[in-house]
Amino acid sequence: MDDGDDAATTVDASERRRVQRRGPNRERRRHRINLRLDDDEWATIHGAAERSGLSDAGWCTEVGLAAAAGSTLPTPSVSRDALAELTLAQRQLRKYATNVNQAVAALHSTGAVPDYLVAAIATTDTAARRLSDAALVVGERL
Repeated sequence: MDDGDDAATTVDASERRRVQRRGPNRERRRHRINLRLDDDEWATIHGAAERSGLSDAGWCTEVGLAAAAGSTLPTPSVSRDALAELTLAQRQLRKYATNVNQAVAALHSTGAVPDYLVAAIATTDTAARRLSDAALVVGERL
């Protein structure tokens, strides 16, 4: 393989990564702006970027473009923390709802209340409350 083939392979790989990140119809960004911030400014920008689910540079780009166009700031996306909480609550709810269904099936077949039924119902209620709370947080952020 000669040097020309290596260069073509490198370009092809970087082009594939760009298409995966930005989508096939997005033009590559060729210009860069560097910022210098003090600790407080960086913390403010970093916090806003984190809440919106963007990188610091991505958040600055979105906000800067919105301000330059005279439009409103983009609506922040669901935060990663809220999404993680929803996912965890959903998993727990499914798990404990299965336990409640199994306990009810045992109750119907034997006529006796399984020892774990009360605990399974309480845990299912807790998971359902967590899911509701997380949904409220997400709703407030949209």
